[in-house]
Amino acid sequence: MDHTEELEKIFQNLTRWRNLPKYQLERRADIFFSLYLKEIMEEKLTTDSNRVELLSVIIPEFPLRHGNEHHTVNVDYVMFSKSLSTVYLIEFKTDMGSLRDEQFEYLFKAKKNIEEAGGGFQSILTDLRRVFKATGDKQKYFHLFHLLASKELGLISMSPEIMEKLYSDNRQGVSRLIEEGIEPMKEKDITSCEIVMLQPSRFTDEEMAKVRSYDLSAINQISFEDVVNCLRKLKSSFADIFARYVAAWAPQKYGDTSYCAGARSPEAIDKELCALRAQQ
Repeated sequence: MDHTEELEKIFQNLTRWRNLPKYQLERRADIFFSLYLKEIMEEKLTTDSNRVELLSVIIPEFPLRHGNEHHTVNVDYVMFSKSLSTVYLIEFKTDMGSLRDEQFEYLFKAKKNIEEAGGGFQSILTDLRRVFKATGDKQKYFHLFHLLASKELGLISMSPEIMEKLYSDNRQGVSRLIEEGIEPMKEKDITSCEIVMLQPSRFTDEEMAKVRSYDLSAINQISFEDVVNCLRKLKSSFADIFARYVAAWAPQKYGDTSYCAGARSPEAIDKELCALRAQQ
């Protein structure tokens, strides 16, 4: 197989396997979406009055401290504006599931903490430092904090002693170093937060009516149709292949549920796959 045939095989497998029990397409497809997430976000969120420009840094599965203990919930992706004035909390779905208030609780809580509670993004980082100090996965959290301290972001300062201690044979005292050796950079505090849903289609009126505690109209919605339109402008052979399959994972019209995993017969999926391959 040449590389085109190999890519076709990957996307054919994803399209077929998404219909199987327990198979989570978003956990396999997210790496492909991440290749173009910056371009997709910038194109969709830019308006006549506000041009959105993002840093290339993408942080997947970004933890947010949730509750009074050191429990965390994860945001699928976090990105930042080039000016470091806005943080984007991005949730990614490949199926439109039922919407519930609790699904949006931690997103709107984080947005409120950043914008209204006076803490800015520093409040998120301060909470994460507490998690870093308490967690048994300190080396993984170190990689996250190392990225936050990178030249491109520079959102925190971090003592080099933390790495020296964390990757030594004797880690005694590392918690104290984390507490004392990590400081949010006040001059780079972020005080604006946008919630983004990257998903097959926009919320229907019925779906929005089910969620009463939060104003879903305040969420930036990017549909797979938006993704396809962006991909087709990139003049990339890989993006063209990817676009064909993203289109197949999306509803054909507003409110259509026949695209959902398992909603069509195996014979219908086989016909769809043959048609997609014929388009190459």
